[in-house]
Amino acid sequence: MIPPEANLKGAQLSGENLTLLCADEIDFRNAVLCGTTLSLAVLGKARFDGARLDDAILDNASIAEGSLVSTSLHRIKGRHLDLNHAKCSNACFDGADLRHLQASNTDFSGARIRLTRLAESQLAAANLASADLTGTTWPRSHGFASSSGLLPVNPRIAGLIGHSGWILACAFSPDGKRIVTAGDDSTARLWDADSGKEIRRFEGHSGWILACAFSPDGKRIVTAGYDSTARLWDADSGKEIRRFEGHSGGILACAFSPDGKRIVTAGDDSTARLWDADSGIEFFARSAAGSSWLSWSLNENRWDGEGELTEWLRYEDDSELPTGEPNWVTRHWLAADLPELRSLTPLS
Repeated sequence: MIPPEANLKGAQLSGENLTLLCADEIDFRNAVLCGTTLSLAVLGKARFDGARLDDAILDNASIAEGSLVSTSLHRIKGRHLDLNHAKCSNACFDGADLRHLQASNTDFSGARIRLTRLAESQLAAANLASADLTGTTWPRSHGFASSSGLLPVNPRIAGLIGHSGWILACAFSPDGKRIVTAGDDSTARLWDADSGKEIRRFEGHSGWILACAFSPDGKRIVTAGYDSTARLWDADSGKEIRRFEGHSGGILACAFSPDGKRIVTAGDDSTARLWDADSGIEFFARSAAGSSWLSWSLNENRWDGEGELTEWLRYEDDSELPTGEPNWVTRHWLAADLPELRSLTPLS
């Protein structure tokens, strides 16, 4: 039992369950409460200055008139959190879920509130003018425009928060309801496009994942990366179906054929390779000396019949134009006999 006005300055309380804590004017300055559960806590006029609450859960908690100056609150879950009249200057709320936040007359001057969800919040007279709101959304929130001088926008989600590093590729499902992302944390992740919730995680690559794509029917996902492999996944179960190995360097791009039966990959080993999606058999590898293959685009109008492939590459030898800019070249190759894929003939 923690009494009101208790002095817990600098306390180490990470991961503790403090649900329903009632302690007005408690002193948590410089305390560490990372991952701590404070749901339904009543902490009026509490002092959290300089504290760390990263990944804490504060759903339905009240810190009205509290002080959170320079407090770290990365990725907190604070739905229905009451911060009315609180001092939150220079605090960091990056990646937080603050839907239904109550923050009337709250001071957010200098705060970082990036990629934060503020849907249906009460922000009347809040001081947000100098806050960093990059990537943050506030659909159906009240008082934002008048308190910040900015006009609200209404995208469907605030951000996809979960990768531990850079996101290097992304793609929508054919129906637009899901998004797949790939990152330098060696994972690909599937998200609900409406809520931003992570649905599934695809793990198996041993390096950066540089490319990802949905099959035309949305049932499968292909990923490719620096470990020189491309992998086929079941979008519903997250199970790895097949692995495509043959590149001698990182794979920079991947794509399905319009019928979903073939996959093409392009790598920094200066080759592009065409694979059978069902069996994993490599049909062919096309090389171009002195170049790095960056991306492939398949011509849907020509695939069923003549099977045109469009190759985009950058020459690394003598690749600069007189202006010093990279020299980008487009070439077209025609699979003369697509079912067997024995040879490629340059198009004129």
